Amino acid sequence: MDKRQLVKDVSFRLITAVTCIISIMLILFVGFFCIRNTVVLPVVMLLGALGAFISLQRRLKALSQEDLELMRNSIPYILLAPLTGATLAGVLYLAFLSGLLSGHLFPSFEKINEDTMTVFAGLFEVHSDNPRDYAKLFFWSFIAGFSEKFVTNIIGQFDRDSAP
Repeated sequence: MDKRQLVKDVSFRLITAVTCIISIMLILFVGFFCIRNTVVLPVVMLLGALGAFISLQRRLKALSQEDLELMRNSIPYILLAPLTGATLAGVLYLAFLSGLLSGHLFPSFEKINEDTMTVFAGLFEVHSDNPRDYAKLFFWSFIAGFSEKFVTNIIGQFDRDSAP
């Protein structure tokens, strides 16, 4: 099969996959907003998925014919990059909330109502009075998906620092 046709087919499959992921994230977005009036985590994951999608789309023409055929014929392979991007953005969000990553380049959030918060809800019930913190969070979430190495290198650094 012609490589241009493969790129076209894979692009269509990627768009379909990302549309499905966005739809799922929007459902989560609405669900979280209705239940908790918070939507940060679904947006973080959506931006990670979009970052991965754009990164993959940029590299599509440089992929080998074999890789393109695999992507054209395998739905899980198509979904792998956006799902990985969403997961890595979520991990990065946890690093920000835990304080493991901090500084002027990274967002800073405060807990909402610590008296009534459960441990798990604490992951969702955070806020910042500064819109810059949300902008930083959303930027780094996109980067987490766009450059998988960014988050995996951070995790690797924690692993190296904790080794005896």
